[in-house]
Amino acid sequence: MRYLVANWKMKLTIAESMALARAVREFVERHDTPDLHIALCPSHAALSEVGKILATSGIALGAQDAAHVDRASLTGATSPLHLAELGVKEVIIGHSERRAIFGETDELVHHKAKAVLAHGLTAIICVGERKEERDRGEAETVVRRQARAAVDAGTPWEKLCIAYEPVWAIGTGTPVRREDAVAQADAIRDELGKALGNKDAGARIPVLYGGSVDGDNVRLFTQAPLNGTLVGTASQSKEGMYALLLALRTLPQE
Repeated sequence: MRYLVANWKMKLTIAESMALARAVREFVERHDTPDLHIALCPSHAALSEVGKILATSGIALGAQDAAHVDRASLTGATSPLHLAELGVKEVIIGHSERRAIFGETDELVHHKAKAVLAHGLTAIICVGERKEERDRGEAETVVRRQARAAVDAGTPWEKLCIAYEPVWAIGTGTPVRREDAVAQADAIRDELGKALGNKDAGARIPVLYGGSVDGDNVRLFTQAPLNGTLVGTASQSKEGMYALLLALRTLPQE
């Protein structure tokens, strides 16, 4: 299975999110997209309306974050219980913006993933190094630490997905080289196998790439051993989504 996960962040209004969701659904209904799992992740405010548009389409509804518990006095947080009720199928956890701006720690990411997985939702856990960490030669060390901290031996790995998003590449227009993404994916799977106590399970967890992905380079990151992409800016317009989908539509099946 190949993955295209669209992270619309806080860039679109509810009406704009609905219009883009309709456009993506219409594309999928007109064109064959074999072996491609598509997920759209609008803002929390748009989840309900976008979910109605995606119903019965085969396109998954995703959320950009979730709280680490179902019920609590947490003003402004969104319970994974509520997300499940809205029809959300997968949740982005630990995005670099959440870590950097909102101070989310590896420990909190772990608890959020656990809460999401408890409802049978897929946890798309983001890992990635900052530029200064990469410059110090610490990229693999950071990514291994984040991956290891996110899971434990009891984690239901069948609903896990990891997104390698080097922080320095996000929104810059310059993605990593494919060979660097592949090397990090190998390190992530190795570390997950150790943390889960199951080397085979670690090797089977999908690893996506995110960071300046667009229609021109998406194919590079959607071929084994990489499983697809988590896309921000390029997924936030009809033209960008169509470019991504057209590129993947012509990618030979593995």
